[in-house]
Amino acid sequence: MKTPVSKNPRLILALTLIAGVRTKTYAEDFDTDDTSGWFIRADAVARFNVKASLHAANPLLPPGVYNDGYVLADNGGTASGKTWNWGYNASSQIAGTDLTTHRFDAVPAVGDHDLAMGNPALGGEVVGGYQFSPFKFLSRPARPGFEMGYGYSRSSQNMDFGAIGTTTYTVDTYSINGIVPPLAPYAGTSVGPGPLIDLNKNNQSVVSSAASTLFQGRLETTLQSLKIGPSLDFDITRRFSAGIGLGYSAVYVDATLNYSETTAFANPNVPALNSGPVTRTAADWEPGVYFELRANYQFSRYLGAFLGADWQYNKAMEFGDPGHQIKVDLGATYAAKAGLRVRF
Repeated sequence: MKTPVSKNPRLILALTLIAGVRTKTYAEDFDTDDTSGWFIRADAVARFNVKASLHAANPLLPPGVYNDGYVLADNGGTASGKTWNWGYNASSQIAGTDLTTHRFDAVPAVGDHDLAMGNPALGGEVVGGYQFSPFKFLSRPARPGFEMGYGYSRSSQNMDFGAIGTTTYTVDTYSINGIVPPLAPYAGTSVGPGPLIDLNKNNQSVVSSAASTLFQGRLETTLQSLKIGPSLDFDITRRFSAGIGLGYSAVYVDATLNYSETTAFANPNVPALNSGPVTRTAADWEPGVYFELRANYQFSRYLGAFLGADWQYNKAMEFGDPGHQIKVDLGATYAAKAGLRVRF
């Protein structure tokens, strides 16, 4: 004869205990009703579409300006055919009673080049924030929060470019009228006063030559980003959830250009031009915005893993010298990331 469950106290007690243990274990493992609190994410990042470009052009020198000095009209001595608005770079330019100056016109420049910047730029990111108690959305828990993050990536690009053309080489001399010239380098001004030399040249030599320019350089760029904004996670199952984040992003661009440039001439009477090694640096904050998507998997109440992708837009930064300009064009970049999340 079968004993009804309702009339068997021992069976009722056993079922109650089993149910209680199962409920407690499940609740401890995944309490989806209340997971509010602080969290931190750490991930590896591969960022794509970080662009840079080189613009190289030799500026056109105005009359009276040379590669190693200048002789220009001033506002005082010009009426007498002399000027104190002059300068020179090296003592070797003074020979007897003459100042010798040199200029190169139409030196071939390597022009414009896009730089790949080693895409993708590899780095990492740490994000911390707070997740509030969930609310129901489409009968599933949705968890709002806010987050702040720091990211770091580094990239570099070697450059090896060449150009050919025809260059005009001019040598002008000016009488210094027996004065004792100031030690080189010297730079007078238009308002003076200063030592007077002839404003008009007393001799000129002009030759043309085929020329070839070789530019070799390296651009190194470090990107450090700060971001802040709201986030929202939406449960798909007990273990899987999808997350989004968006907000303000600022990138600190720290860039260094190292280069050497040499121009050789077919005419042996034209001396080679050499510049370098030259170093140009710049660093600045570039504001922008970001948007992020994540797929989360929760191992336990406190530990999870995620895969993500983001889109980020920031302004460009330009730096360089009169003959070489670098543009680090962040613009729209995107990244793939993977990491771990810990809840507290």
